[in-house]
Amino acid sequence: MHPFTQRSSHRSRRAFTLMELISVVAVSTVVVSLTASLLNIRSSGNLTSAAHTVAGVLERARSHARTHNTYVWVGFYEEAADAAVPTDTAPPYPGRGSLVISAVASRDGTPIFQDDDAGAPLPADRITPILPLTSLRHVHMSELAAPGASGTETVEGRPDTAFTFNAASGEDGYNRISSDSALQARFPFAAQRYTFYKTVRFSPRGEASVTGKNGLYTMVPLVEIGLVPTHGNLLPAAGGDCSAIHITGITGNVRVYRR
Repeated sequence: MHPFTQRSSHRSRRAFTLMELISVVAVSTVVVSLTASLLNIRSSGNLTSAAHTVAGVLERARSHARTHNTYVWVGFYEEAADAAVPTDTAPPYPGRGSLVISAVASRDGTPIFQDDDAGAPLPADRITPILPLTSLRHVHMSELAAPGASGTETVEGRPDTAFTFNAASGEDGYNRISSDSALQARFPFAAQRYTFYKTVRFSPRGEASVTGKNGLYTMVPLVEIGLVPTHGNLLPAAGGDCSAIHITGITGNVRVYRR
């Protein structure tokens, strides 16, 4: 074969290989982009589902308190997403990524302890579970940033009462329930090998209370629970996907806000 023809043939084969490489890179880029989009959609969907699950537990607990004329406690505990067996650690919870929720009611309709009694766990023989244990994976109960301006149906526009009520006296932190906070209920309760140190208590009238700065249950205008998605035990970057669940103190009504 003529030398010129051989060199042209080699150049053609090299050009074809380069085109193949470009095509593979382009396809890979599209696949990665689509995968990332699908993961974001799945993460967003999971967080929305988790927020409404938490809201549903709170609503059913409040309804039980009113219907049965008793006190009901909803407890929150967070452990590592890869925890093989139930853990039992006081807050701030070191584990992240698996939020466990339980709800129990007073058997005799009383609050069991007076608010100014010494702190102690609710006696197992005086409470009864009213809902199955709920476990939410890939979710962290987080302290969210304060809203920028209230008045919209988003996290940024949610009411800011949980940040402003009693803020001058330093009590605003008690209005927000977070796994990262060391605050805990004066009267925690145990259920299925977990101890729930963070609780919301509903009265027979449906009012919602949390343990305040003085260590006593206090009915505040608004309680906030923030949720962010996790990847295993890892938290997302600030400003990403999140949800806020609000419980009003007087009525016990529950509402979900999404970013």
